[in-house]
Amino acid sequence: MSDNRLVKLGALLESKNRTIRHEAASVIGQIPFTNVHLLPTLRKFLQNNLWDTRVSASEALAKVLQAMPSSISTNEQIMDFNCGEKLQNINVKQIIEHYRPLLCSEGEEMNARGVKVSKQEQRTQIDQHLNMESRIYGCTAFLQDTDIDPTLYQPPADISNSSDRIELKADLEVTVLDEEEEIDQNFRQLIGWIIQDIADQKWQIRHGGFLACHKIISYSFERLSSGWIEAISQRIIEVLALDRFVDFATGSNSVAPVREQAAQCLCVLLCKLSLKSKLTNAIIKHLRDLLLIDNEKRWQCRQTSLIVLKYYFAAIEPNENFYQLVRDVLERMNDQNDEVVSAAIVALASLFSNLKLEDAKRRELANLVMTSVWQKLKQPECLRQLRDGVDSVLTDLIGIVDVYAQVEPETNLSDSEFRTFVDLLDPRLILRTLRILKCLLISLSKPITISNETFYQLLKMLYRCCLFASPSEGSELLEFALVILFKLVEVFSNRFGSLEALHNTIGYWIGCLMADDKKAEIDVFNLCVNGPTSSNTNPIELICGNEICAITENERPKIIIERKIILARFLSPIVDALYHSGMIIREQPVYISIQLIFQPYLRSTVLSQRLGAALMLNCWARMFRRQALRNDLQTPLIFPEAAVSEAVTALSAQPEVFNDVIISVQNLATECDEFTKYCRRNGAKEGDMPDSTAAEELEGYTKAAYEACMKFCKPQNVTLVNARFEYITMLIKSTKATIRINANRVNALIGSALFYFNHTPPKLTPMIRPLMESAENEDQIKMAEETLFDSIPLMLLVTSNRDPCPHAKIVKQICIGLTVSPNYTPSISAWNEEKDLTTVITLLKLEPDEKESRAKNSEMILNACFSQLGSEVLIICKELEKYLSLDVDFDDLEGTMLNVEVVRTVFKQWQKFPTSEQAAQLSKLLKNSNAAIRFRISRCILEFAKVNLFETMNLFYDEIASFIGDIDNDSARAGAVEILLQLSGLEEKLVGATSLLAPIAFSAISDKIETIRETAATAFRKMVTILPLEKDEQSFISSYSASVATKYRQNLNFLNVLSSPSSLPLLTKSDIPYLKHDVDLRSYQYEGITWMMFLHKFGLNGILADDMGLGKTLQTLCLLSKVHNDKDLQQENWSLIVCPKTLGNHWCNEWKKYFPSEKPLRRTQELGVELQDYSPIVVASYEELRHQQALRTKRWRYIILDEGHCIRNHTTQLFEVVSNLFSKRRLILSGTPVQNTPADLWALFRFLMPGYLSTRASFHQKYIKPMLACRNPKATEQQTREGEEALGLLHRQILPFLLRRLKTDVLNELPEKVVQDCLCQLTDIQKSMYAAIVDKCSLSREKDKEKDEFSLSALHTLISLRKLVDHPLLIAEVLQKLKLKDSFDFRKKANQSYELSGKLVALKEILEECQIGKDKSSDENDILKDGVEVPSINSHRALIFCQWRASVDLLANYFDNGDLGTGISYLRLDGTVPPADRQALVDQFNQDESIDLMLLTTHIGGVGLNLTGADVVIFLDHDWNPVKDLQAIDRAHRLGQKKTVNVYRLITQGSIEEKIMRYQKFKSDTANVLVGADNRSIGSMATDELLELFSLEEGDTKSSNGSSATESEGPKTKRRKTAASSSSGIPGVAGAAAGSGGEKWCVEDLWDNSQYEEQHSIAQFLRKSNL
Repeated sequence: MSDNRLVKLGALLESKNRTIRHEAASVIGQIPFTNVHLLPTLRKFLQNNLWDTRVSASEALAKVLQAMPSSISTNEQIMDFNCGEKLQNINVKQIIEHYRPLLCSEGEEMNARGVKVSKQEQRTQIDQHLNMESRIYGCTAFLQDTDIDPTLYQPPADISNSSDRIELKADLEVTVLDEEEEIDQNFRQLIGWIIQDIADQKWQIRHGGFLACHKIISYSFERLSSGWIEAISQRIIEVLALDRFVDFATGSNSVAPVREQAAQCLCVLLCKLSLKSKLTNAIIKHLRDLLLIDNEKRWQCRQTSLIVLKYYFAAIEPNENFYQLVRDVLERMNDQNDEVVSAAIVALASLFSNLKLEDAKRRELANLVMTSVWQKLKQPECLRQLRDGVDSVLTDLIGIVDVYAQVEPETNLSDSEFRTFVDLLDPRLILRTLRILKCLLISLSKPITISNETFYQLLKMLYRCCLFASPSEGSELLEFALVILFKLVEVFSNRFGSLEALHNTIGYWIGCLMADDKKAEIDVFNLCVNGPTSSNTNPIELICGNEICAITENERPKIIIERKIILARFLSPIVDALYHSGMIIREQPVYISIQLIFQPYLRSTVLSQRLGAALMLNCWARMFRRQALRNDLQTPLIFPEAAVSEAVTALSAQPEVFNDVIISVQNLATECDEFTKYCRRNGAKEGDMPDSTAAEELEGYTKAAYEACMKFCKPQNVTLVNARFEYITMLIKSTKATIRINANRVNALIGSALFYFNHTPPKLTPMIRPLMESAENEDQIKMAEETLFDSIPLMLLVTSNRDPCPHAKIVKQICIGLTVSPNYTPSISAWNEEKDLTTVITLLKLEPDEKESRAKNSEMILNACFSQLGSEVLIICKELEKYLSLDVDFDDLEGTMLNVEVVRTVFKQWQKFPTSEQAAQLSKLLKNSNAAIRFRISRCILEFAKVNLFETMNLFYDEIASFIGDIDNDSARAGAVEILLQLSGLEEKLVGATSLLAPIAFSAISDKIETIRETAATAFRKMVTILPLEKDEQSFISSYSASVATKYRQNLNFLNVLSSPSSLPLLTKSDIPYLKHDVDLRSYQYEGITWMMFLHKFGLNGILADDMGLGKTLQTLCLLSKVHNDKDLQQENWSLIVCPKTLGNHWCNEWKKYFPSEKPLRRTQELGVELQDYSPIVVASYEELRHQQALRTKRWRYIILDEGHCIRNHTTQLFEVVSNLFSKRRLILSGTPVQNTPADLWALFRFLMPGYLSTRASFHQKYIKPMLACRNPKATEQQTREGEEALGLLHRQILPFLLRRLKTDVLNELPEKVVQDCLCQLTDIQKSMYAAIVDKCSLSREKDKEKDEFSLSALHTLISLRKLVDHPLLIAEVLQKLKLKDSFDFRKKANQSYELSGKLVALKEILEECQIGKDKSSDENDILKDGVEVPSINSHRALIFCQWRASVDLLANYFDNGDLGTGISYLRLDGTVPPADRQALVDQFNQDESIDLMLLTTHIGGVGLNLTGADVVIFLDHDWNPVKDLQAIDRAHRLGQKKTVNVYRLITQGSIEEKIMRYQKFKSDTANVLVGADNRSIGSMATDELLELFSLEEGDTKSSNGSSATESEGPKTKRRKTAASSSSGIPGVAGAAAGSGGEKWCVEDLWDNSQYEEQHSIAQFLRKSNL
């Protein structure tokens, strides 16, 4: 396994998903122990701050150790007889006395002496110790400034201070045998690390070390020598004695996680050792010493010993030491410290888990322990504390009773013991009550005898729990109360009727359901639900407890109704048991009494009472039906005729007005009156106000008042009036809706109850109508489930044989309900606009609408039908079958999509996959131009995948893969990424298909359309976390079709190849189609083509930045040949090469030269010519691109920008045009991608991968600003560091996408390049003019307020100075404007001499030195006096580069006149030469050696040309951009050059040119850091960071370039909010790369008591310890 995959697997150990962590540990477990990267990786994650990560890393280590080959030696052979003597001599008390305790961390920040500590410093130290991030959530949340002592300072060292004690050594001296075997070497290294880690100052590292130590002792004990065993034992004892880290995670008992884990290690070690060995006796002795330390300040020592004994008692084989320790622990039950008592109770409870105890001995010990426990429990003071919930020890006492009841099947609680626990049930103390209920459930599961009083009291206390448990924390308690109740019904079903107290109170208990929803008050004594903690002075308690007061008025009724549903469900089995009891109370049968309870409530004119009665009746009716369907009934059921009759009456005759509704309406009327008064105060005229008689219609009344007010309302009050009107309108609507819904709830519940009672009159409409209205309008999930889940399937069953059958209407209404919510199920008509062509609805956070509840109700009903009616559902309801067809009717897409919604809803139970033809039709809908259709189809496919992932891939994978590459259909790509995003939500359930899906998601992350790339990146970010879990399992492959299985195998190595392209085999000549047979590429060129194919394969874009002259053109042509001859490519394949005008013919000639058998490249004028005449590769200049619409609108497979740095200025039209080009792949060729500033990279990557480097503003803030700040001579150390970090960060981010090889690295045969700076002096006249021009600069003139004189701008001044140092003649016009003509008349012959320029004098000297301009014949075969021959250098030929055409004109004039040398022949190449003639001029110079010079402007001649005929390069002047000069040099110093190239740079001292050269150096240094040695080969590219760049979350929210039209291609919808917080482009990349923000800190990640409970449970310990 590669190191990279191991890193990725290790990262999965940090996942919050337990399944993913477990899978990662399993895969790591298959790695050989000898892998050099394995142990360091595991150690890293064992030291992680996250608990779950450390545990998962230890599980991975366990699997690795289990897979190791068995050791030859056995335990008996390696154990030394004297092993343990050293440990016996250790004095634990002295260790505690003299060694520094081990706390939470190193604590260095607290070790200052005599230094005052500010409040902020104190806060920082507190945050560090609590592992908090102050920026996100620090101690400010719970610690006020007043709580901090402003005078606090660290006192000088005190002799008693723990920091002056001895620190525990990290290493121990251990004598071990030298083993040569590699496994043993690695094993010794592992042991050494663990010895260090378990003594570390940081508790997390100690904990991780002990986790690993536990696995080693459990699975590799036989490999440990006696020296190692004793060393480990010594270290464990030392840490147990010194560790003081505790966590009060539960809020009551403390947890010592390090000591818990150390105790497990020590216990497993004791189990592996002989019971009589010296080492065992030494360990037991130290444990007893710790247990017997009575010093109250050292209670943790006793607690430590008891923690060890907890595991010891559960696992060890009993012996004399065992029983002695049990007696010692029993004595600690009376310890003065509660934490010690709790630890003692837990230790004694573990005795019951020891399977090695004989039954008789177990019972003896159990009785001994339980006697002590019950003595403590029955103490009055103890019971008082229990009721008050004060003493945490008593919770542990309950726990030991629970354990005892579980492990002792023959024993059970007595009635008094049972009653003790029943009286302790308290809905306020949820955790304790849950623990008691679990204990009671175990007791009820065994034969038990309890009195009627206890039985009734248990029912009463359970009902109290249901009534008063808090809504936020009580859900588990409510569920458990129902579990206990049904257990009681199961065990004591015949005893309910005998409970006289229950007969007397059941009516009162039902009365609790009638409580008003707003007040939710219960008089506990009047309604017989008082408990031990109830008060006569304050008998009122609130449903849902006091927490209900904190809930808003709008939410409160919802909470109360949900609680009433639970109450009704709780009471229904009791009511049913009483109804069937056959008892007669006061001469009336109970079954009659029960029915009569409902009569007054169903006749009530109070809506809340009718609703409560209907709810209770519905729950009981459902229970009654279940009883009626039983096959084991002994006596026939008595039909509740009275209740049914009353229900029918209530359903048909409702009061016109309900009393509580009247109150609500009156309150609403009062609000409306207040609003009308408000309108009058704000200008409404009395004549315009509505008549008071219209007040009965509140909506119209308030609207009329509002309109009257708005006529005369002051502008400043309009907003307030509008707000007030909106509020009153909302209030009216909500009140009406509440009244209507509650009234219908009553009818629906009654109708449901009548169906349960099997009441089927000839006319069922009165029963069906309210149920269907409930399905349409019910907005509370719990109420909808209560009303509809069972009743609708029953209704379909009952009405299946009716004539006429109502199924058609019922099913249609239910199915249509799936599509009524425009946000939950987006409608086709709402998403039909052009701007939604590429919208991905899955990414949007659509606000819930008022119809969403109906859609969810319909989903629930359909699922209920399938779950309850099973396979017969389509027989019972034939109408449903037509909605399950997946045949696509393109003429009726609304009907098709309705069927799709029905199938999606029920597919989990229906599980009938579409045929291949239907799948093909559905795939066509996935690329539909309508966003809603794409979303709904992808949501349906997701349901297919949840049922059978592999079958879904067989049906849809090929289409998804083809859509993602369809550059001509934006909607197809949008649909493909949408289904990828949907599937990515499966997380670990996607294993087996991730290798198929992740590569195609990755290929879309650089799409030109923002929404597509954002969706693809989000999907890939989710998939990349589980990619390492993919494996070549036959079970996966055998589930796929042949084509999909082949693709799966090909993609299995996707992660490794993507992270390490160096693993790719280099392409060879045979891999490049149609390359001319006599062309031999160099190895670096093959590597470059391989790299470009790597980018192509994974959908990436990049920059080939090879040095000038290394064959970028040839490498690119090879790439295009390979891409265009791809056999798998089925669609039209056009590519575009954009280059400077000068190089157009060069590209065509190179193609013809290297690929002569291929069709010629086409220029823009051949765009309309048939394919058979020209290649589909088009060559165009940047000018043509700007002006030809056909080039800009066509969709290209590849776009290649030659000399692509020309788009670096984002403000230019060219950048705008190029950015708007549309292509699947993009490549930039540039020997110098960084020209002026690192900001150039943003523009290049904006074209390559939009959004990758974030917005320009963000890029500048993140990178450019710190780089510029560090350049300042006054930069601070921090600014310098930040600048360096920004530079390095940007380098790493662009690294995978930029390949640059230098000529000096890859061309050994290339001759040397010698660069010399020739310093020149200003002549006297140049000096005087230089000073005059500087004086005329507008910046300096402003200071003197001389605004009446002509002055130069700063930019004009710089240009004038640069021209002046060449020659004064170049600024003649400027001198004239500055009125300096008199001092320098350029018309005079003397003032036209070259000698007026120090630079031209130097130029002449250089030409003479190069033997250019001398008599060539006189210089042949010069001989020195000593007879040595000097090689001739008269064959030198030079290129002279100038910045301005005027400079070229001046030089040409001097050469023509012979001033700079006689007989010099030259050519000139500047803007005066037409582009079509330039290549011919270059060829002439290279071929005709008689031409001495070529005069060029840097702009025209410095790019793309081959001028190897020259071996001297002279720069008359210089560009601010160093790259332009470098490019100019490389016209001569490139492939084909045979001579040493001498470069002369003419630099005038004391002038602007020195500053230009300094600036050039800064720019060059910056560019070399950004594009450095790492970019010079595939092997050195750290592309493993690529996955991290795409998998982090933070990003910008603005578009990459606000001025670019491309950025707006993704729809901007005002009505929707995007769910992702990521930027445009690739979400999360830029922000993550900057390292800002990071993952937010979460309290729950630090303290989760369930982690402690799981890891420290006895059952887990025994299961994982290999005992």
